[in-house]
Formats: sequence, structure tokens, C-alpha cells
Amino acid sequence: GVGCGWLGGELALTLGAECYSRETTTDESPFWQNKTIIIAINTKDNYLKTVQKIASLTTARIILLSSTSVYREFDGEVDEESIITKPSLQKEVEDALLALHPQSVIIRLGGLMGDDRIAGRWSNTSSFEDGFVNYIHKADAIGFICAVVSKPELSGIFNAVAPLHPTREQIHRQNS
Repeated sequence: GVGCGWLGGELALTLGAECYSRETTTDESPFWQNKTIIIAINTKDNYLKTVQKIASLTTARIILLSSTSVYREFDGEVDEESIITKPSLQKEVEDALLALHPQSVIIRLGGLMGDDRIAGRWSNTSSFEDGFVNYIHKADAIGFICAVVSKPELSGIFNAVAPLHPTREQIHRQNS
């Protein structure tokens, strides 16, 4: 896959796969020989162009790791069928990927936690409105992604979050 950060690097180790950075996915790179490409990159540094390039230059199965933040317009339960109308870069990238590569998988991950990422340890809580939050532990995210990788017939959009949805205040009180 592409993306060797906090999640992508450990995912590559778990899968026994090579991890490529955006810079090493040149046209001559062995990256393009993979049967499955997992895109685990942040939304900075030409996010849309990077995903469009990968989708247009490969016939491999693509799995894009996205975020449940695409649902920011909702204040309540959502699922993969919820209609998102508020524009965002992540939603634009998801739509572009599905237009270029309709058989792709998009995994919308909740807020990532685990290892050194402790939910609720924010430096400034005054900027957060209380509300329900969706998290997923790094180990659970990797397990979910591995399960999707093992089922090549899957395509579409999947949410991956913990089954409980506490409020920000509850998380902050417990972990700060």
C-alpha cells in the first residue's frame, strides 16, 4: 500500500507487504505490480491528485482508508447509506475514486486511538462541542482492514468504529 505512517506502516508489517510513500510511487516503481493497493495517506499534500493518479494507472484492487468525519453534517446515527450533502475533501476523493475505479473499497475509520494516541487527551477542550464520538483502536482497524483484504469480492463503502459511542466529555473525563 501507499502510506507508511502510524497506521499504514503497522498495517504493512501485519500483512507482510511493502509500504510505499507518495514519493516512491513513481511510474517505474514495483508498487504498480501489486494486486491490492491500500491507500493510507493523510489529506495533505495533493491528496486528491494522488488518489486520482493511483486509480487511473492501476487495475489492482484499491482500498482507500477514509474517515467517518465525512458524516460531520449529521447529529445522530449514520450508516454507509446516509446521503452526505456537505462538501469535504474526503468526500470529493471518495467520489473521484469510485468514478475512476468503481470496484474499490472505501473504509471510513472512526477516530484512531491506541499506542501513543489516547482519546480525550486534548490540549484545549474549550474548542470542542460535546457530542457522541466514534473511535476505533489501531489493532481493531488493522483487523478490519485485513478482513477486507482477505475477501477480494468485497467492494463499496464500510464504516469501521467501536460499538460504543461515548460523548466527548465522557472520553475527556476518563482519559485526561
